[in-house]
Parts: sequence; structure tokens; C-alpha cells
Amino acid sequence: MSNIFIGWGGNETLAQKLESKFKENGHNIVMGGGAPNQMFVGNQIIEQMKSCDKAILLVENYKNIGFSTNLMYEWGYLVGYKRMKRIHVFLIDKHKSDLPSDLEGVWAEELTRKKSDDGGEKSDDELADEVYRLFENNLNKELPVNYFKIIDDWQYISRDLESDKDCYNSTEFEEYIVIGCLAAYYYNDNQRFRDSLDRISGRGRTGEIVSFAKTYVDVFLKSGDMANALLADEFMAEQRIQRILNRRKETVSFSNGGGKQPSVLDDIIDILCNDILGLINLLYLKDAGLTEQRKDDCKNNALKYFKDTIKLIDKLEERFKDSNDCLIYLLRSYIYNDLAHLYKDVIGNNEEYAKNLENSVENRFILWDNFKREFPTNVYMSDKLQQEYLIAFSEQCLLKNDSSSMSFIAAQYKKWKDEAKRKQKTEYTNRLLLRIKENLDKQGQFVEE
Repeated sequence: MSNIFIGWGGNETLAQKLESKFKENGHNIVMGGGAPNQMFVGNQIIEQMKSCDKAILLVENYKNIGFSTNLMYEWGYLVGYKRMKRIHVFLIDKHKSDLPSDLEGVWAEELTRKKSDDGGEKSDDELADEVYRLFENNLNKELPVNYFKIIDDWQYISRDLESDKDCYNSTEFEEYIVIGCLAAYYYNDNQRFRDSLDRISGRGRTGEIVSFAKTYVDVFLKSGDMANALLADEFMAEQRIQRILNRRKETVSFSNGGGKQPSVLDDIIDILCNDILGLINLLYLKDAGLTEQRKDDCKNNALKYFKDTIKLIDKLEERFKDSNDCLIYLLRSYIYNDLAHLYKDVIGNNEEYAKNLENSVENRFILWDNFKREFPTNVYMSDKLQQEYLIAFSEQCLLKNDSSSMSFIAAQYKKWKDEAKRKQKTEYTNRLLLRIKENLDKQGQFVEE
């Protein structure tokens, strides 16, 4: 059962009515303030907020002077401490445009004390009923999510996954698990993430998502991040992902029958399922024991899954058209890179290789450029994204024999290599730099180590 914090400023009676309403319906409530049980009331409030996984803020004019300073303190603390989707703000006779600029864009619901029929005022009981109803409705509403923010915050979120048991059945938790499959790769955190997944006992949809994430991460762990073959006769990941996809199709068919559209997260899961199936077949092709018929099957399977993935990304992009989320560029950069190497290394079609490589380079550049502007303080991730861009760009330069651009890449490589020596960068960084160096060597660029 969730613990819900109620923050108020100058409207304690409304808060008390709301507290009673929630308790009547079986919720655990912590009212902000109360009789001090510590020397400093501020410490008491902080402990109250920390003990809860969701918060309701009742924002209303306080003594005709504007927002309560105490409530604004609580609001600011919660925004910094909790995920935005866990903070439910109710603006009473206030508008979002009235908020300080730092709080623009936060999730908030506008309501009023005025009655529409006779011009009178709603009682605190009536307003409490309205807040409760809106809160319950919004719990099931799919709110806009910046999925790349999860990747940006992964070092904090990964710790939450180890300790925050209460959110295991929430949509938010499922988002962390699915996007964690991508984030853990960037932070060289696959094994730690896999260990966390083993400690989670989820059921139903959550259990299926955890099962998917385990299989997804295992592909990278068992292949050494795609450096080694997967043995087609021993690795059962393809069968497990296929079962998940089949159950997903049944669920989507049932949902559509009820007029319900699959969530954005459902679409992302479908994309990752098809992409990982393509990767599995690509890695099977490294198995020296494959028969020629099995090789043809794996090649055709990989091509089909990668093309299906592109169609699914196109569909998802329609739902992201009003968002600046970097996730679409990330997904496109990976799938076009995988498809390019399938055409180059397996099929032997240089024209398709060049076309898909160009798409990968373009999306990797846009991804890096958008990320560094949206998350300017995350230098670690910005470097990783630029390094992945330069890997693909250096391949393109090799294909076009573009020596001048390779000179630029060589200078950037040397800078990173010097930094890696001083700061002992992660294994992930060193692997990326090695791939850039391999392309520089092929072009004949000499880089002093």
C-alpha cells in the first residue's frame, strides 16, 4: 500500500478532509506538519516526505499574499527528491502560468472553489472529493515521459531499483526496467542491473517485463557486448523473447477490442523485442558450428527483425512528434547500425551498407547534439554518445576515403585517450576508443599513444 504525503499551505481544513477521504479508502496518509516531535520542525517535515512514495500538494492563496513559503519549500524538496510523476499538484483558483519559472512544465491539475451553477463556493468536503477523484483518475493516466531522462538519471534510479519495493507494481517502475536495458549498457552496469533483476519478484505484467529485461541483458553479458558468438543450440533467449512477443500480441488484440490503445512503453517493448531478436540471430552467425541452411535462416531472420523494428520506430515517432525526447534518435541510430553491419558482414551488399550507415551517422549526431543541450551537466553520457557517433562516422569516412575528416577524428581520439589515462575511464569508454582506433588504423592515420 502506498504512503501518501499531503502538503498544504493555509488550507489545513481541506487537507484534513482529504486525509479522511483517503483513509476511508484504505490509503496510508502522512499529513505535513503536525505536532512537532523533533527540535527542528524542518527535519520532521523532511522525514515525513522521505517516508512517502507519492505526494499531494494543495496549492492555494495563503493569507492573500500568494503561495505559502513552507509549502513552496516542501514542493521544491519533493521535486529534487522524488520522480516528477509521484508528485500530484492541485492548483486551487491558480493557473500553471502563476507558477515560478523553475516549476513551469510540472504535472499539475487546475481546479476552483467556485461552483459553476449558482456562483457559490464548494465546501471543503466537496473539494476534497474532487481532489480524490482526480488523483485516482490520474494514477491510471499515461503522463508524458522523457524516457531519456531515465538514462540521464540512471546512476540514481539504479539505486532506487535495489531499495524501492513499493513501486514494483507501478508503471513508473516498469519504465525504469525497460529503459534500464538501454541505460545499463551506457554506464557499464549490465551485471549490476542483472543482479538487481534477480532480486525482484514481480507478477503479471511486471513479472513479464522483468523476464524480458533479464533476457535482453543476458544477450550482452553472454556475448561480451556483441564481441563473441552466441551458440545457437545452447542459448534459449530467442524462444523466451518470442513467447513474450506472442503474449504481447494477445494482450494488444484484447486491448484493441476494448478500444484501448497500447501505451508508449508497450511500443518501446515491441521495438526492443524485435531488435534483440535481430541481434541474437546476428550473433548466432558468429557460431562456427552452424550449417549453411541454419546460416541462411539466421541471416533472413535478422533482416526481417531489423526491418520490423524500423517500422515500429516509425510508428512510435508519430506518438513522440510533440516531444523532444532523444530516445527515437537512440533507437534509430542502433537499428541502422545493426542493419548496416548485417548488409556489410553477412549479405555483402555495399550499397545497402552505405545507406544504412549514413542513417546511423545522422541519428547518432542528432542524438549527441540534442543530449548535450538538454542535459549539459552529464559530461559522461555526452562523451559516450559522441564516441559512438565518431565510431559510425569513422566507418563512413573509410568508405568514402575522407582523410580530412579522419584527421579531425584522430585529434578527438587523442584527447579522449589522454583523459582516459589521467582519469582511468571505464571499460565501456576504452572499448569505444578501441573501435575508433581500429578505423583510424585502417585509414592509415597514425595516432601517438
